[in-house]
Amino acid sequence: MRAALLLITTYMASKVIDDLNVTGTITASGYNDSNWNTAHGWGNHSGLYDDYSSFNLKTNGVQRTTVTSGGTIDIVASSNMTVAYGAGGVVTLSSANDNTTYSAGTGLDLTGTTFSVESDLRDVSHIGKDSNNYIAFNVGAAGHTDFYVAGTWSARLQANGELHVIGDIVAFSDIFIP
Repeated sequence: MRAALLLITTYMASKVIDDLNVTGTITASGYNDSNWNTAHGWGNHSGLYDDYSSFNLKTNGVQRTTVTSGGTIDIVASSNMTVAYGAGGVVTLSSANDNTTYSAGTGLDLTGTTFSVESDLRDVSHIGKDSNNYIAFNVGAAGHTDFYVAGTWSARLQANGELHVIGDIVAFSDIFIP
């Protein structure tokens, strides 16, 4: 009889019991009757807990890995980043890049991290639309200003007031009349 009971107990331990009706008291090692009764008093817990077997971890919509139930994802910040956890399970990654040095080039002003065009452009040597259409200010010993149109050096205004041009000069032109 004892061998048969041991055989039945071993068999039953490996099976799921759908319905178990017990009259009296259940005792077990480590069992806490107070916790059980409190949780049972809350009502039916079916469907209230995440009962997943796995979920997909994606970054920017690309599947990276499958995390199984009980698995762990550890999000670690690098040296210039912070990781914050907020309401609703939102994880925020922030980058602190505060060691960038800016300097304003010729013709620019810099205030904090904002660049702007200088209002006084007397230190600019070239101004224009592109590398084919511009005015070049040559303030060296010769002190002249050159004009380039469609990539061709078209005119020069010299320091002594002389204007040299390629082509004709038209005085009193009507192209300026609206």
